[in-house]
Amino acid sequence: MKLSIGMPVHNAVDCTLRALDKLIWACKQNGLEIEVHVIDDNSSNETHERLIERLRLIEDFPWEIVTTQSLIDNPAPNLAFNVNWLLDHVSADADFYLNLETDVFVNPQVLEIMVQRIRDTPDVCMVFPKQVTPNREFADFHFCQRGYIPVGEMPDDLAYDRYFNWTHFGCILVRGEDARNPEIRVDERFKLFCADQDYSLRLRQVTKKHILYTPAGHVIHVGHASSKEGTKSNPDPGCFDRINGKWNNFMIQAGL
Repeated sequence: MKLSIGMPVHNAVDCTLRALDKLIWACKQNGLEIEVHVIDDNSSNETHERLIERLRLIEDFPWEIVTTQSLIDNPAPNLAFNVNWLLDHVSADADFYLNLETDVFVNPQVLEIMVQRIRDTPDVCMVFPKQVTPNREFADFHFCQRGYIPVGEMPDDLAYDRYFNWTHFGCILVRGEDARNPEIRVDERFKLFCADQDYSLRLRQVTKKHILYTPAGHVIHVGHASSKEGTKSNPDPGCFDRINGKWNNFMIQAGL
């Protein structure tokens, strides 16, 4: 099986390199053929150069790094454009696409579980795992708007596989054919906030399938290192009203 990996990057180069190393190791442990695409959104540090230096040490899979200039016109990285670029570069023979934020660390077990879930569940279009902080004291469930929850107090509805309406881009796995489908792209009006929600709902609308959360494996979310520079404030305060206006009818019709 072949996995296409996409990483939207803005600064936080040390964290990005660690996340990439862990992901490549996890893929090799699972015997996955991989390709890596990184889109560097005009980082102000040495991100681009250090990523190229790191990937040049590995010659057994194709990789590509590009730098965009969206920050010239935007106060924060243009996440929607970046994810769309990554989706456009999923190769024709890739079975799955994994979108990974630069502060999320993947291990072999969770990757195996995610691939197994989406491969063996025909009515699922996306899989995402449980996330915990480095000290594993809190579970990161901001996709369901509950904030940080102590692991020992995790509610029963998060203790087993279940469907969610949408999730964030932190660590998601989709089928290769869906990633390549030009009808399933992020609305680039949502440059940062709500881009993940828009993609999730568009994927569900086109495929007529579900988004599956699985707590059987977990990834380590090291604390929003991917968004420390340039993304703390919302560059588009009207995005929340716009996302609700765009998808309200669909969610009502789908019974969400």
